[in-house]
Amino acid sequence: LIGVPYRCRHITIRELTPAISDHPAFPEDHDAIRTYLGIPLQTEGAVVGLIGLANRRGGYSQALATLLSPFLQTVVTLIERERLDAANQEKQRLLHEAINIDGLTGLPNRRLLNDLFQEEIAAVRQRRGSISVCFLDLDGFKSINDHQGHAAGDSVLKCVADRLRGAVRHHDVVARLGGDEFVAILRDVEHPRVYRHILDQLRRPMHIHGHPLELSASMGITRYPNDDSDSDLLLRHADQ
Repeated sequence: LIGVPYRCRHITIRELTPAISDHPAFPEDHDAIRTYLGIPLQTEGAVVGLIGLANRRGGYSQALATLLSPFLQTVVTLIERERLDAANQEKQRLLHEAINIDGLTGLPNRRLLNDLFQEEIAAVRQRRGSISVCFLDLDGFKSINDHQGHAAGDSVLKCVADRLRGAVRHHDVVARLGGDEFVAILRDVEHPRVYRHILDQLRRPMHIHGHPLELSASMGITRYPNDDSDSDLLLRHADQ
C-alpha cells in the first residue's frame, strides 16, 4: 500500500548508501543522519518509485507516512501518466516503423517513399530547384539468391542500403521498393559525377559471409521539373 514504510531503524547514511555518501556534494557531517524512512510508490502492485527521508534528529512514525499519503498518490499518478505516455509513444513508433520502414534494410519503403516524394516535389517548387529521381536495380542479383541462398542475398541488400546511405547527402532520400529495386531522390544535382559516385560505391567488392563478392547496379534517371510528371510517372520514367 502507498504510504506503508519499510522497516525503520537507526542507521548511518554510510550504511544505507555508501556510494552516495562518498559523493563530494554530501555534507561532511553526513554520519549525523540517524534515521532513514523509505516509502515505496506502488501502482497496480508494482513499485514505481521510492520516497526516501533521512533525519538527523529523531525518528519517523506511521503517522508521518499516513500524512504523506495524498502527496505520494499524486506522485504515483504523475509517474503512471508519464509511463503510459512513454508506452503510447513507443507503440506509435513501432507502428510507424512497421508500416513505413523496410524491415530488412531499415530504409523507407514504398509507402513512406510516396509521402517523402510529395514533400520533395513541394519543396523543389518553392525553392525553384530540381530533383533527380534515380531508379536502381542490382545486376545479377537473382543468381546470388539462386546459387548462394537467400541469407546471402539479404546480406547483399543490407550492404547496398548502407552504401546508398553513405553515398548521398543527409537531405537526399533513399528507399527500397522491394526485391533488389531502390530509389534515390537527389536535390539539385549539377554534375553527372554524383550519379557515377553512387554506382562506384556499389561496385566496390562486398564481403558476404566471409567471401568477396563483386556487384554492379543499373540506374535510370529522370529530373523534375524538366520531366513535369507526378510521382508515379517520375518513378516509371526513371525505371524505363
